Amino acid sequence: MIFSDHPEFFELQPGWNVAMVISPDGSTSDPSGSSDGISNREDRAMLGYLRSQSDLIVTTGATARAENYRSSKYAPLAIITTGDIDLSNIPAMQDSSNFSHYLITAKPDARFAMFTNVPEEHVLVVGDLREAFSAIENLISANPDAKILFEGGPLVTEELLRFQPETRFILTVSGVAPGALDAAETFVQSRFGTALSNRPTISMQTTVNSYIVWP
Repeated sequence: MIFSDHPEFFELQPGWNVAMVISPDGSTSDPSGSSDGISNREDRAMLGYLRSQSDLIVTTGATARAENYRSSKYAPLAIITTGDIDLSNIPAMQDSSNFSHYLITAKPDARFAMFTNVPEEHVLVVGDLREAFSAIENLISANPDAKILFEGGPLVTEELLRFQPETRFILTVSGVAPGALDAAETFVQSRFGTALSNRPTISMQTTVNSYIVWP
């Protein structure tokens, strides 16, 4: 498998890891708000490989709704929501799973009974994103080698990089058009500024995609 052959690119580190896909023009989603239209089979296989290494998969309510999140067979899911986003239609909240998921919320009065995969003790009330990240770290604090995989949009990713500057960042550019890696650098500079631009990178291209990693 191409991913296991390149651990320097596709192995998660203990702590926080981010996986994100963009189109060659720097879009993070298609017109429907999902990544389906800008992703491809190789990128989805890569995400599955990353999930297989993770101890906890973290996303936001907005991403979980847009991507129609289902439970993973590899790790529990933690959803961060600080707004009034309705999570009731997210399959992972209802479908069968080997794991009980987590809800990290700034809405303590939300109706949680509908979430069959989120027991009451897995509902964590926080004040803001920084508290949400801290709460997630506490979930895996007993295992210092635990690997957290974050899959979310640029805004929350930016806050995560402020919270934990050493976060490993794996960016896929869907396609191998000329200048794809330059487009990735431009995207990162415009969205995250010096949070990543001051760190070294490694990059590679397959016949399908371009990858750039901030280890």
